[in-house]
Amino acid sequence: MTKTPAYNFDTWNKVLGKSTVEIDAQGNANINAIRQMEGNFAEEMMMLKHSLDERSQRDYFHKNSPVSGLIIRDFLLEVTKKDSIPIVNLEFSGQISRFGQATAKRLILKPFLEKITEDMLSNASLNLEESYEITLPDGLEAEVDLEDTQIEDKDFQFTLTNKFSEGKLLIERKIKLNLPEKLEIESMKELLKTLNQAGSRSYYFIKSSSFSN
Repeated sequence: MTKTPAYNFDTWNKVLGKSTVEIDAQGNANINAIRQMEGNFAEEMMMLKHSLDERSQRDYFHKNSPVSGLIIRDFLLEVTKKDSIPIVNLEFSGQISRFGQATAKRLILKPFLEKITEDMLSNASLNLEESYEITLPDGLEAEVDLEDTQIEDKDFQFTLTNKFSEGKLLIERKIKLNLPEKLEIESMKELLKTLNQAGSRSYYFIKSSSFSN
C-alpha cells in the first residue's frame, strides 16, 4: 500500500524565486530569473513540459508572466523529483518594455509582484519566497523612505522588505500560509485582498543633477 501524500503541507505548495533586473534611463529592463516550484505548483509545469513544444511553452510564459511586457529570449525548464514530490526549475532571461515609467523628473516602478490567486491556494497552503535585485540608472535617489510590511495572523504570515542602496533596489516577499480546510468564500476573498494589497507597492525615484539619459 502507498501512503497518500498530504497535499496541504508546505513542501507540496512551495515557490522560490530570484530575479535580477537592470533598468535603463527610458524604463526598459533586462531580467534574469530563477523560479523553483515544488509539489502542487510543479504539476502544471510538468504537464506544460510534456504536452507543448518549446515555442508553445515560450508563448505560455509570455501570456502568464506576472510582469507585463516580458519578452523571453532564452529559457530552461527542468523537471525532477525529490522523494515523491515533483520539482520544476525554470530559468529565463528576457526584456521588459516600460518596466519603469520615466518622466522628466522621476522614474516610477509600478506594482509588479505576482498577485496571489484563489487557484494558488487550492491546497489551503502556500510557502512563497521571492526576491528582486533591481539595478537602476545612475543619478537616482529614493523620493521617500522605504517601509517594510509585516502581517501576522493565525493562518498566515506576510513579510515584504525593501532596501535601496548604491543604486540597487532590493525587494523580498515571503508568504507562509496554512488555511482551515473549509474557508468561506468571503473569507477567501478578504484574505486575497489583504495579501495583494500588501504586495502592491509603487517605488518613486527622483532624478538628480548627475542623471544621464
